[in-house]
Amino acid sequence: MIRDFFYYNIYVPLYSFNMWMIKMIKFILSIPYMIFELFFRFVIMIQKLIFEIILAIMIPIFKFMYWLIMFIPNLMYKYVILPINLAMMWLLGWIIYIVTWVPNMINLYITLPILNFMKWLNWAIWIFIIWPVLIFFIALPYIMWTYVINPIIQILIFLPRLIMYYWKLIMQLIMQPIDGLCVGIWNILDDIFDSIISALGPPEWNPVNFTFPIFIWLASVE
Repeated sequence: MIRDFFYYNIYVPLYSFNMWMIKMIKFILSIPYMIFELFFRFVIMIQKLIFEIILAIMIPIFKFMYWLIMFIPNLMYKYVILPINLAMMWLLGWIIYIVTWVPNMINLYITLPILNFMKWLNWAIWIFIIWPVLIFFIALPYIMWTYVINPIIQILIFLPRLIMYYWKLIMQLIMQPIDGLCVGIWNILDDIFDSIISALGPPEWNPVNFTFPIFIWLASVE
């Protein structure tokens, strides 16, 4: 209780009074600064007001003086110089047209037709001369190979095959009858030899004592 009493009744009032004194001292010390700032603000505002009044008076005067100074040049430009410029431009246009009429006619009726003819001639030479020659020399080997060289090679390859085919055919026509004749003759001779061997009978062999056979007859009877 005593601590609270001292705190709320003695310390807090003393602290508050101390803070108030500090603020009062700070305010008193800042009075010259505020007076100095207020004076300069007042001076600046007066200067600004005077400058605005001078501008509000002088700008119309300057505009009037500029209009008055430029009045005669504007009249001269609008009613003298500009019509003279337009007339000079019109006259210069006609002079340029007259001067360039002959070159334009030459360009239109002589130069351009010559250039178009040269262009056409260039394309015509390429289309009707150079390209056919190139196509001919490119197609000629193909045509020669397709219709001349290749048929000759095929004929040269085909002739030996044809000769061998007919040779085989002729050999078949000749050898088959000869082969049949030989087979027939062999069958006849085989029958004759078989009959002779059958009539003679199998051979006999009588060995000699203490002597080797001088001749041995071998025969097979079927």
